[in-house]
Amino acid sequence: MKNTIFLLILIGLFFVGVSFGQNRKVTRGKICGDPTVKCKTNEITFESYEIPFELPKNYIVGESEWFYAIILKSSKSSANENCENQITEDERLSVQKLFPSNKVFAHKCDEPGLLYYVGVKYDTVFLAVYGGKTLAEAQKFLKVVKFSGKFQGAYIKKLQAQFNGT
Repeated sequence: MKNTIFLLILIGLFFVGVSFGQNRKVTRGKICGDPTVKCKTNEITFESYEIPFELPKNYIVGESEWFYAIILKSSKSSANENCENQITEDERLSVQKLFPSNKVFAHKCDEPGLLYYVGVKYDTVFLAVYGGKTLAEAQKFLKVVKFSGKFQGAYIKKLQAQFNGT
């Protein structure tokens, strides 16, 4: 009889835990799309080539809000080439000078512990610039990017930045 009661209590606690876990509110951090404005990242240091976002305290998985990026160039990462060298920091910085109020960022490698982007195929490297929170903002900024004459193949992509904080 004691074993049956104990088992029922354990099952009850399991279902209560599952129900609370499913109702967990996910806090998505605000993207810091303007590099001239300080970003509240709560002690997390983003690499210069990553797009930073605000993080809540006591997070487990850091997720940004969804945003639009203008992809300036992309390619499949080559197995025989160091992914860090496919898009250099010098290249990113030279593009950043063209768009000083919109963060220019790069996805260089798919490695554990690094920031990654939902909405991008695995093994894809890219150079992008923050386009805005809405599609309308991104479409307007895409015209600015194309007007520069340097990125005629640029296109809009909806992304979310994430990393595992455990």
